[in-house]
Amino acid sequence: MVKKEKILKLVLQYLDEKYEVLKRSAMDAKDAATNEESKAENKYDTRGLEASYLAGAQAKRTEELKESIFLLKKIKPELLVPKENISLYSLVHVQIEDEIEKFFFVLPVQGGVSVNDGKNDVHTITLSSPLGKLLYNKQEGDDFEMKVGSEFKYYEILNIS
Repeated sequence: MVKKEKILKLVLQYLDEKYEVLKRSAMDAKDAATNEESKAENKYDTRGLEASYLAGAQAKRTEELKESIFLLKKIKPELLVPKENISLYSLVHVQIEDEIEKFFFVLPVQGGVSVNDGKNDVHTITLSSPLGKLLYNKQEGDDFEMKVGSEFKYYEILNIS
């Protein structure tokens, strides 16, 4: 059985690594923006301006990721206790089209992260995502359809923990 504590730890490890890469990129972008070579050579030269926009965007992304990591590190173990209905911090095991089984971990931030606990791939989602909205408040055994691309996929909830 997939353990939420282990998945959360793996997600945080992934995000910490991503944060370090983003932080270095932001510093590199800042250095490029303030570098002597970025000075405008004429009134049409926008290298410095473009580099400063990039540096600002990189710094913003880095700060947003840092805030997400801070929030996820504050999750208390009692919040990870299984509930009957799907809500925040639920780990949901679904079967898609009677063929594919997937695990989704509902978090308040950072949907779209995939980690592997050694046995299963687990994908993070938020309740504001299309799938999160469809899953919210559902129970084990419930089913629903979701449009994926141009076709509808049938989902069945196998387990909630």
